[in-house]
Amino acid sequence: MTVTARTPGPVLLVCVITLLVMFAPMTIDMYLPALPTMAANLGSDAETLRRTLSVYILGFGAAQIVYGPLSDAAGRRPALFAACALYAAASVGCALAESASTLIVWRFVEALGAAGGPVVGRAVVRDFYAREKAASVLSWVATVMAVAPVAAPALGGAVVMVFDWRAIFWILAGFSVAALLAVAFLLPESNTSRDIRALRPATFFGKYRTLVASRSFLGFGLGAMFLFNGLFAFFTQGPFILVDQMGLTPVEFGFAFGAVSLPIILGAQYAARRVVKVGLERICRAGTLMAAGAGVWVLVAWLVGWWTPLTLLGGIMVYFAAMGLAQPVLQAGAISPFPRFAGAASSLVGVGQYFAAGGMALAVDLLPLPAGLKLSALLASGGLCAAASFWWLVWRPWHAGAATA
Repeated sequence: MTVTARTPGPVLLVCVITLLVMFAPMTIDMYLPALPTMAANLGSDAETLRRTLSVYILGFGAAQIVYGPLSDAAGRRPALFAACALYAAASVGCALAESASTLIVWRFVEALGAAGGPVVGRAVVRDFYAREKAASVLSWVATVMAVAPVAAPALGGAVVMVFDWRAIFWILAGFSVAALLAVAFLLPESNTSRDIRALRPATFFGKYRTLVASRSFLGFGLGAMFLFNGLFAFFTQGPFILVDQMGLTPVEFGFAFGAVSLPIILGAQYAARRVVKVGLERICRAGTLMAAGAGVWVLVAWLVGWWTPLTLLGGIMVYFAAMGLAQPVLQAGAISPFPRFAGAASSLVGVGQYFAAGGMALAVDLLPLPAGLKLSALLASGGLCAAASFWWLVWRPWHAGAATA
């Protein structure tokens, strides 16, 4: 579907979609400052409580594969209603948990609800807008989203100081209710070509076969997937390296974390303003090449002994600027050619990002290598693979066609 009279204004749409996409960072980052308190209150240990994060990532990644086809079959609004209701119920379960094992179970259920927001949100944008305009809207969403990983831990820490850790989950339940109300009153149904067969096994797997057979989908989708590997690597390895190995204090690390988030905002803002004029392909080419250069710089810095907070964070900031520039545009490029099953396309993009990043991080973590080499290798491989896959599958044929047109 293209823009219709029922299409909400871009500002309103960005606000609603941002609310939906924020489920992931709010759920992950807001409760992190409370983990020690939670462990003590539930009579458990930090290692056990960290499993609440592991099961959340597992559930969030796996559930994305279902929400897209569900929204293709039943409509975007019903899928979002179900996701928000499930998330709210699970958050209440977390708030009332009396043991670590019960909390782990409810965190997994909470992840199943949280996965619906970003998957269906991207599909909604594609329903209303095509290609460059969809990329612009998703870039504005990314601009706002970049603030969440910085703000959510601070908010969670303040809540724990004033109330207790259970209040965090009551707030998350309220957040889900607010998202549900926003969908109910502000977001019209955008899927006007529902496919009731979308959840049948033959159709379900047939759509995914069509997607992975598409050169364009693979080029844009693999680019987004590989770029995300670098982001995930920094979140898992960065705190240990900067604090334990490089000697940053927790306060200094907080400032560093905020500083590396700023380039994401700047990159996303540039893409939002320029992609309609410049085009998806040129924005993605610039972003993936920037990420490749930044990743190689960090790897070289480690190999030759220039391993300092300045060289590491400088490379990370360039990599994150590249992510802000290219990531939402790559996602829009992957989904845009498939308006009849935008939900399935959005699902596969999301699943690919989370499972590839988690799988790569786990595989590298098992290797007996220094943490600095693991991080720099993941950054370099993420940027180089993103640039190579996009160049081979999208840029090369597109540029050849543009040159002969």
